[in-house]
Amino acid sequence: MLFRSEAIPLPRHFRQGLQRPDATPCYFAPYIRARHEIYRAVVYIRKDISVALQRTCLKEEIYQAMGMFEDYTDSQYFSFNNLVEPKRITAHDKALLRALYDPRVKLGTPANTVVRLFLAHHLP
Repeated sequence: MLFRSEAIPLPRHFRQGLQRPDATPCYFAPYIRARHEIYRAVVYIRKDISVALQRTCLKEEIYQAMGMFEDYTDSQYFSFNNLVEPKRITAHDKALLRALYDPRVKLGTPANTVVRLFLAHHLP
């Protein structure tokens, strides 16, 4: 479902940031319940960007809103790399999301367990 930005207001600091000429083209805002359950997310995209960048924003921000909240600067393997350019969700991104949503991953699961699941989902 698509909303106009007035329907679910963007936090003030993001609104102000979007008004700068060098503003980030999109943001996501997850809504999280107790025990870190993500039950809704809203993606905000500037309307003055190219269609290719709008598609990138939708893909990237939706994926990130599902639990991969952080970017990794200059990543060669993940699309979440702080680069504002048209790109695709990678096989690494998909494998990491599958690992995070694996039923064996619970709140407090050690990172090395998630890494093992990532490799199991990603390697043939």
